[in-house]
Amino acid sequence: VESENEISFSITLPEKGNYECAETGLRWESKSNARIFYEYNSWDDYISDVQRECWIIGGPLFNIRVSYGDIAAVHLPHFICESGILPRDKTKIIHLLDDTLVLENPSEIHLSHVVQRNQPLTLMGVILGQVHQVAIHAVIMIYQTFRADCSILHVYVLPNDGSLIQSVSEKEIRSLKIQKPPQITSVYYGKKYRLTSFSNVAIKPLDIKFSYFRYKQQQPFHEVYIQESKYSIKLCLTERSKLNVLWEILLRPDSPHFAKKIVLKLKRCVDFVHRHKKEIICCLKTIQPILLHLRDTNVITKSEESEIVTHNVEIQQNKAMLQLVMNKGEDAEDELYKALQVHVPRQINDLQ
Repeated sequence: VESENEISFSITLPEKGNYECAETGLRWESKSNARIFYEYNSWDDYISDVQRECWIIGGPLFNIRVSYGDIAAVHLPHFICESGILPRDKTKIIHLLDDTLVLENPSEIHLSHVVQRNQPLTLMGVILGQVHQVAIHAVIMIYQTFRADCSILHVYVLPNDGSLIQSVSEKEIRSLKIQKPPQITSVYYGKKYRLTSFSNVAIKPLDIKFSYFRYKQQQPFHEVYIQESKYSIKLCLTERSKLNVLWEILLRPDSPHFAKKIVLKLKRCVDFVHRHKKEIICCLKTIQPILLHLRDTNVITKSEESEIVTHNVEIQQNKAMLQLVMNKGEDAEDELYKALQVHVPRQINDLQ
C-alpha cells in the first residue's frame, strides 16, 4: 500500500487472488490484476444528526475507485463485537450509486468484515438499524506530553476504526505514544466509562460517554496529570458505577516511556520552545536579559549576541535569537526555556 496523503491509499493487485490492506483492513477478491484507490470519508458528510438517531455506524466509511481490473467482491471492516448483536435484517451497506445513497443487503456477514459481491466500488460503509444494544470493539491509545511541572497522558477510548486511529495519531504527532495492549472488551454506544487510578495522579474528566465522532473532529480523551514520581502508576477503565475492570495498565518508572527526571525536564523544555516559536518571536519584549543568560551559560558567544542586536526591529531580533538557539540543539533550547522562566514568567505560564 502506498500512502498518498494522511488518509488516502492505493494498492496494486498483481494477479487474480485475495488481498488485504494491512493499514485499513479492507479486503478484495480480484479476478485479475487491478489498481485500486481508496480513502476514508466522514459519515457526517452523508448522514444527518436526525438520521444518526435511526442508524448505528458499524465501521469506517470508504470511498473506493477501481482504476483497472475486475473486482469480484469487497470485504468492508466493521467493529461490531462478536458478542454483540449483528442481525442480518438490520445490517446494511451504505452505497453511493449514480449520486444517490442507497442501503443494500450484504452478501455475507463475518466476525470482522461484511462482504459485498458483484457491485461497483464507490462510497461504501457498514451501518446498522437501531437495535437495543450494540457491543463495539474499542481500542485505547495513550500519548504522553510534557509541561514544566508535570507530564500529561492523553488516554483515548475509540471504536476500532482506522480513520479515527489515523486522525488521533496525526493530532498527537508531537507526543510520545505509549505502546501498551490496545484492545479491550466490549463497550457500548451511549454508556459512560470511567478512568481511575489509586496512584497520585489527577484525571480530567473521569467519565466520557462512548460515541462515534467523525475522523476530522477532535476525539475526546481523559487527561492524566502526573507529577514526577518514583512509583508505578496503574490506570483502570470501568463502566461508570460498576466495578468490573474492562482494561488496565501499569506504567513503571523504569519504563522507557517514563524517562528519568532530567530527561523528562529536557523534553518538556524543548517541546515548549518548538510549540511556541511564533509566540516567542512575536511577544518577547525584553530580549537583553535573555541574551545575557545565554552568554553566561555559553550557549551563544559575544559576537553572536552582537549580530542579533544589529537587527533594528524587535521581532527580527527575537527571530534571529530563536533560530540560533534551535540550531545549537536541545541543551541550548533548555537554557532558553530557563531564561524565559526567570525573565518572563507570566507569559510562560499563560502559554502552558
